[in-house]
Amino acid sequence: SRDLVGSLDSAVDIARQAADGIRESPMPSAPPIMSVSGRPMAAQEAYEKGRHYSNRYNNRHEQSDYELALASFERALVLDASFGDAAAEIAFLELFRMEAGQQSDQGVAAEWARKALALDERSARAWNLLASFELEKPDADLGKAIDYSLRAGWLAPDDAMSQSMVLAELSGVLAIAINARMAELDPLYVYPYINIALQHLGLGDPAAALASGDRALEMDPELAFGWFVRALALADLGRTAEAEPLVSKLDE
Repeated sequence: SRDLVGSLDSAVDIARQAADGIRESPMPSAPPIMSVSGRPMAAQEAYEKGRHYSNRYNNRHEQSDYELALASFERALVLDASFGDAAAEIAFLELFRMEAGQQSDQGVAAEWARKALALDERSARAWNLLASFELEKPDADLGKAIDYSLRAGWLAPDDAMSQSMVLAELSGVLAIAINARMAELDPLYVYPYINIALQHLGLGDPAAALASGDRALEMDPELAFGWFVRALALADLGRTAEAEPLVSKLDE
């Protein structure tokens, strides 16, 4: 702060000089005000502003929200070049854009996730992304996904996404692996295929769910659960004309 000079008898003079000190404090020569996270307050504010617009974009898919979010995260990176979570949020933003049908290349999000970890290897948000990307691979390495997920959870114990999002996905993948092993041990047991189909539906993979459900129906053509998961998978694939007769069959 600035030392006050002048007559202590003049309250107006004191107020004026205090105001001058406040006005000068944000100037480049003054040290940056730090947030509780240890980052410059301005960078943290830009980051939080970006999170606001990113969430709004994910809900409403309006281009203006995307642009405001991106600009905020980029500003956070300018103000703090080591702000890995800001880069990770750009990756999430690009994923939201892909889900909205406005961008079709997951590689853009993956590149930002890698950049986030290059800036700060303690970015839990980036480790979350790597776990999700690994799980989506046709030849996913479950060990890697678990490792990435646990890193995210350990680095950010108070972050809801780090504690739940990827772990929820992993629980589905583990359930698929367990039921696949059950089917291997008992080839005549039909229900593991139903369970696998339901898990694939929960993970957003109706094509895989349909294949598993059809395998169950090959084993037991009258299995109601088989028709049920087939109807759900077809509906998720947009093949409602094929799904509707199955629903009617279940109502009989």
